[in-house]
Amino acid sequence: TLRVLLAGNDAAVESLINSLLSVSLTQVSCQDFSKRIVADANWTESFDVVVCVDCDIPTLTAGRWLIFGKPPSISSLNSYGVQPRQAVRTWKSDHKVMAQSQFSDLVVDNAAAIAPTSDWSALLEGSKGPLIVMGRSDNATVMYVAFLPMDSNWPFQRSFVKFTGQSIEFLGALG
Repeated sequence: TLRVLLAGNDAAVESLINSLLSVSLTQVSCQDFSKRIVADANWTESFDVVVCVDCDIPTLTAGRWLIFGKPPSISSLNSYGVQPRQAVRTWKSDHKVMAQSQFSDLVVDNAAAIAPTSDWSALLEGSKGPLIVMGRSDNATVMYVAFLPMDSNWPFQRSFVKFTGQSIEFLGALG
């Protein structure tokens, strides 16, 4: 059983994680998440995967992270603002988390503008920049989705279900 922490409130992500087999879910608000991290920086290490939806993450602790929305404080992501509406250009269909998924109909209304360094892999490229990237920062493995699911048409597509489930399984297997 994978121990998953969900920080933030997103009904689509919560429902999807709850539907996964062999997952034990703990959920906290972004505010409670921040308080717990300040009180005990190693708290998140007791989970196999940490999923954050639009939370401020001032410091990234060791572990495996799936982050939606606000970019975490990782200098190699080079976050520089917001990108307006964009469509998908290309994706890495050979990566385990992208397998058997079709992203050509995905439209994103707002995404964080990022220019990650070359040690990050772009898994999904939009018309104005990367939308999903994967990389490492110190002792953390991070899958970063540069937009909130609800800022797109993604929750209504099969690729959202496949990507989220496959990402949690992939990250959990790394531990």
